[in-house]
Amino acid sequence: MDRPRSQSHLSDVTVLADSTSRAHQECRGREAAIAADLAVRSEQGRAAERRAAAAEAARAQLEADAAAERARLEAEAARLRARLAAAEEREKATEDALGAEHARRMWLETESVKVGLLRHTARGPGSDEEAARQHGELALLLKQLVHNGDVLLAVCDRGVTYPHDFLTPWVHQVRRLGLANILVLTGDSVVLGKAKALGVDALLTSPKAAHDAPPDARGLVTKWASVELLLSLGHSVLYSDVDVALLGDPFTLLRRDCDLEAMSDAADERSAYGTAEPTQSAAEAAGGSARRRFVVAGLSPGLFYMRPTQAAIDLAASMVRGLQAGRETEATLLTRAALAPAHAETSRDTRVRLLPFGPVLAGRAVFALPAHPEAPAPASRRGRDKRDAAHEEDGEEAALLSPRGDLLRRHGTVAVHVGGGAPAGERLLRLEAFAAYGLGRPRALEALPADSGGAGLGPAAARALKKAPAAAAVAVEGRAWANTLW
Repeated sequence: MDRPRSQSHLSDVTVLADSTSRAHQECRGREAAIAADLAVRSEQGRAAERRAAAAEAARAQLEADAAAERARLEAEAARLRARLAAAEEREKATEDALGAEHARRMWLETESVKVGLLRHTARGPGSDEEAARQHGELALLLKQLVHNGDVLLAVCDRGVTYPHDFLTPWVHQVRRLGLANILVLTGDSVVLGKAKALGVDALLTSPKAAHDAPPDARGLVTKWASVELLLSLGHSVLYSDVDVALLGDPFTLLRRDCDLEAMSDAADERSAYGTAEPTQSAAEAAGGSARRRFVVAGLSPGLFYMRPTQAAIDLAASMVRGLQAGRETEATLLTRAALAPAHAETSRDTRVRLLPFGPVLAGRAVFALPAHPEAPAPASRRGRDKRDAAHEEDGEEAALLSPRGDLLRRHGTVAVHVGGGAPAGERLLRLEAFAAYGLGRPRALEALPADSGGAGLGPAAARALKKAPAAAAVAVEGRAWANTLW
């Protein structure tokens, strides 16, 4: 009985031992697996730590680099702010120095003008700040217009457009010459509109001096007050009346070394430049004592050039005052103001140059000559027609023999003042004839008679003028003359 139970017990112990052994082996296997897993996890943790350390190092490096860059940029900004502050200080110092220099220059100019040292020195644009402020629109327009400091000025009133239109042919001939620095000033809105329609810059002007002048002198006062204003604004002025025929660029004739360059009203070169003439009575001649006088023709106010000097400004102002008084003509006033010697309380320090005689002519110098060197006209109407037909057939050859054409070609004439006291209609026809001459029709000059107090044209005149592009009619001294250019 005891032996079976012992065997059973032994068997149970064996089973238990086997079970325990297997459990122990399983535990050892699990322990090994856990240990391996822990080793892997430990290695992964160490790798993560290494990555974190590297990331931390990279972050620290980036922070260090950013701090260094920020410090560099701040240093650069501080350096630039310092340079900017220094530049601003230098600019302020320069502005102060320029202001002081400008004030010193203005003081020197004022003092020099007082003693006459700079009366003949041209001033620059903007030198008269008060005038520039008062006439801002004109000053701005002049800045756009001037060429080499010069502007071609014409001052017009209603009388130059109606009943005889001088403005249109004058503008057309100026445009033909390629001149762009043209300014028309007028006190009449109708003339203003017409000038702008012709494509030239124009402004209304109403100088106070004109309101104080006699009614018949207001146009001339406006003219000289406008010249004075442009000179005060620092621009040189080439003034042209609209009855001046321009055959070439008048700016090429200027020397620009005097206060005034004006044309002579003489009919010949000898009178223009002056000549010594004897003046003595019969008793003086018998006694052997001879006296002489120097005679020079007067100046023409139709075409002149003035530089922006104090002497020129004073001359223009004296013309305004003289025209306001209304005692002398414009030409007499200009001649007296520019050429007469100083006497009593008056002083004359204007430097004057005569525009060359020949390139610039008064109308009297041209129209004192005959139209063509021919025999007296036949008495019969048929004879006159034959003569006119012969002239038309001769064409250019006849023009080459014309004393007037020869005079213009010989001198290379650039400008002719067609005024000279002729009636308005006759002056207009003369202006148009010169314009036709400039366009290559020299026969137009032969169509006009010599100075005759307004006598009309003959058949040759009418036929010569009809060759121009367009035709209209101008009433002159009660007769119809052909106006054929515009």
